[in-house]
Amino acid sequence: YDQRASQLQTLIKCTDLDGRFNISTVEKWETYKNKLREIYEYASDEYVWSRIALCQNVPFSPPDSQKWHGKQIRPNSILFTTNIIDPVASSADKMAQFYPGSVVLKQNTVGVSIMQNHNFSYHSLLIANSKCISRYLTKFMETGMLPPHHTLCEAEEKNPFFPRST
Repeated sequence: YDQRASQLQTLIKCTDLDGRFNISTVEKWETYKNKLREIYEYASDEYVWSRIALCQNVPFSPPDSQKWHGKQIRPNSILFTTNIIDPVASSADKMAQFYPGSVVLKQNTVGVSIMQNHNFSYHSLLIANSKCISRYLTKFMETGMLPPHHTLCEAEEKNPFFPRST
């Protein structure tokens, strides 16, 4: 794993999180960790450390135009992708509500990324291939057409670490 890629990933995370979390005291840190445990059952401590604590002293802030300001009206819809159980990015359904007209495409696997290609995410080696996902992603990229709401794709190969998808 290239250290420059790791540094770039950290800068992106910190830009996304800029000003959103006040963990300036131990009590605030503990409160926030407990809140995240309710959302990210399997990865809350790692999430707090790698995405929030790490960013507390990053010496930059993005321009206001690049900060999150709630519900967004976009000229184009967004295709969110996730698995049925995703311990890290488990808020796809919630995020889609902020972008009217967007769709969540799910894969019937467990993990933290639906992309099989390790160039997309270092987590992705845990996930199985799906021709259904590939077909919808390709169609979306080429035409902008979204899959029907509540589309659930199966995988051709199940994850060897989780032999039974639920």
